[in-house]
Amino acid sequence: MLTIYEMGDFETSDNVRLRYHVRGAGPPLLACQGGPANISDTLADALVPLEESYTLVYHDYRGSGRSEVASSATYTYERIADDFDELRVHLGYERVGLLAHSMGGFIGLNYCLRHPEACAGVVLVGTTPTGKPGQIAVPALRALGPARTAKVLGLAAWYVAAWLVAPRVEGQAVRSLRRNDRHSEGGTCRARKSEGRHGGTALSQ
Repeated sequence: MLTIYEMGDFETSDNVRLRYHVRGAGPPLLACQGGPANISDTLADALVPLEESYTLVYHDYRGSGRSEVASSATYTYERIADDFDELRVHLGYERVGLLAHSMGGFIGLNYCLRHPEACAGVVLVGTTPTGKPGQIAVPALRALGPARTAKVLGLAAWYVAAWLVAPRVEGQAVRSLRRNDRHSEGGTCRARKSEGRHGGTALSQ
């Protein structure tokens, strides 16, 4: 269960009320959870061990969790990055670090680009520089090199093949179980009828 040290609401410059909570003690660290509709608690559960060393600041992105719905035109990484900076100012922090996971990585990178003077550093976890695979495919493969690329492609092919075969294997297993159930029921029924003929007592199923 999460222990909340401070919880509150603040209003952004475009008049959207956002819910935030603060946990831990130490240098401030803004946590950017994945999304797009995740609440901040999903990341807070995983980061409890960091509370001994950092003050972790979470908020529900606009339009999600306990924050207000906003204009659809404002659901952008740039605007959410600005929300984080306005929250920083609201809490009175001069500079902050960022820990960004998954989709939150796009927000964290935008924060670094838009507010470099306020960013003390960033940790990116399970994310990419962009959400468009075509833009990073060639640079990523070049960085991996031929041997690691071949290994990655081999593993990908194995997973795809396993995924394609799994439904058929599962279907065969289910059909086999059903046949066994029918045969078992039939055998029980015949045994009971036989017992009725030879033992003089008819047993119902």
